[in-house]
Amino acid sequence: MNSQVHEGRQVICELTRQVAYLPGGKDRSGQPIIIVPANPDGLPESSGKKYQDLDRLLHYFGHLISSTISAQGAMVILDGRKATWKQIHSTVDQVQASLGPLIHTLVAIRPESAWDSQNVDCMKGKRDLKVTYSTVGKLSRIIDQDQLVVELGGNMIYKHDQWVRNQLEFEALFREGEESLADMDKLRVHLDNAITGLSTLEGMRKSDENIDATIDFYRKSIDVPKTILKRGRELIARLETDDESGFKMGIQTDYVIQSQKKIRELLDLIHTKLVTLEQSYAELIYLTDHVRELKFLENGIDVVVNWVLGHGADLYRQLAARGVGLDETETEELQRQLEALELRCREYYGRYAEVRHRLSIILRSNALLPPDLKSKRDLMDSVCRTFAGLLERRRRALFVAFRFHQLRQECLGKAEEVIEGVGSSAAEEDLSKAESALQDLDDRQSLIDPLFIEVEIECKRLIELLSPIQMDQVGRQLNDSSSARESQFALQLLENCKSSHQAALQAISLERLRLQRIVQIFSCEKDANQALDWLKELETVLRTSNCKVGSSLIEVQNLKDQQQKLHDTAKVRLIFFHL
Repeated sequence: MNSQVHEGRQVICELTRQVAYLPGGKDRSGQPIIIVPANPDGLPESSGKKYQDLDRLLHYFGHLISSTISAQGAMVILDGRKATWKQIHSTVDQVQASLGPLIHTLVAIRPESAWDSQNVDCMKGKRDLKVTYSTVGKLSRIIDQDQLVVELGGNMIYKHDQWVRNQLEFEALFREGEESLADMDKLRVHLDNAITGLSTLEGMRKSDENIDATIDFYRKSIDVPKTILKRGRELIARLETDDESGFKMGIQTDYVIQSQKKIRELLDLIHTKLVTLEQSYAELIYLTDHVRELKFLENGIDVVVNWVLGHGADLYRQLAARGVGLDETETEELQRQLEALELRCREYYGRYAEVRHRLSIILRSNALLPPDLKSKRDLMDSVCRTFAGLLERRRRALFVAFRFHQLRQECLGKAEEVIEGVGSSAAEEDLSKAESALQDLDDRQSLIDPLFIEVEIECKRLIELLSPIQMDQVGRQLNDSSSARESQFALQLLENCKSSHQAALQAISLERLRLQRIVQIFSCEKDANQALDWLKELETVLRTSNCKVGSSLIEVQNLKDQQQKLHDTAKVRLIFFHL
């Protein structure tokens, strides 16, 4: 037997011409039925092409039947109703030569009229196989009608084109499924190797080019088994309800059942391997994402630390070298430069916050981590916090310096106003103006004294911020002689302000003394006028009230007491005037 014809695509022309066909029926012993038209193409008796085509097609049918474990052979029905006896004999010989021991029963069909002209019951072929000659009407004695096609007197509907299409799709699906299984095994090896490589610290640090290639290979390969699985399920579902091609569930022959079983097993195996591949791919994606996350975090740590220790530290040292400013304008300019530096730091602060947050998540997991990841995180925390502390301290120093210069200028201005305003009032001519000038001096002193106290406080705060030794992120000293010079300069400015304050206080004291004397002079004048008025009144009283000398001892005593009382009152007034 020619074992090379194993697939329907090899005999697609013969199948399409229906040189022979397997309608799906079976005899009463359960053997599949092969129907062979004796002269399907109407070729001359001498043509050998039809027998070559028949040989190839029968070899293919033999392969289908022999693939069934329980198959004992096949029943061959040779339809010779449109053929001559010679064609029937030649076809019988070809069937015996092609199928050989796979023939269980061989029946040749002749029209009813043929038995009238020739009295032939049976004959033996070249291979000593009994051939039964019968008519369509007598086939029902050996084959059930529901197993016979309509053309042979049965009631089984059969469409050959549909059978060919289903069988070819069946075989193509099985063939592609076998190839897909081999590809899936290769893909599984690639995935396992990639997963094994990413499960070690050494593999994590290697380039991920191979991983990307494996992922691309998976994405390109995984659609094929999914498509085959979908096609197979659709084909099985269609064949289960197919009444016209011999594939319907419950009526198939053994070879169809066995073929469908193989397809189902193949689809189950594809599904199992597909699930395994998807699980492996999910694990690979998880490990890949984990490795990429680690690389992102390590790169983020390096970017933040390198910028803070490099360019950021250089910018800060340049800013710190300029000090806190010698006046209000310069300090304000330094504040703007510091704000510009803080704006440049926002990008890296945001990167630091993102890396810190994602680090906190990954460190809480049970995933494999590099042993130095925590130490890198601690270094980044220390560097960023130290740098942020330096910027905050510089911002506070500049703020205090700006306020110190601002208060100092205000204090100097107030002192100058006090000095210029002292002695300019015309208080010598009016007591009320003098008293008002004294009140104005008190008000001015109540303004300048707290202002100077604030200047002293801000100066002390500024010196405190400039005095401690400042270290950068890696412990290098940032203070230099400029900080000491700025502290000395701040003390000098405070001394100048103090001198102006003392001068203003001295001017206020002298002016207050002058105004107090003016007030005293006006008071003395007022008291003197009042004394004169009182003396005049006293003189009048003495002339009018004290002219009697008394007529009795008691009256004299009373007059004397009144005189003494008047004398005492005058004495008290005199003492008050002298005061």
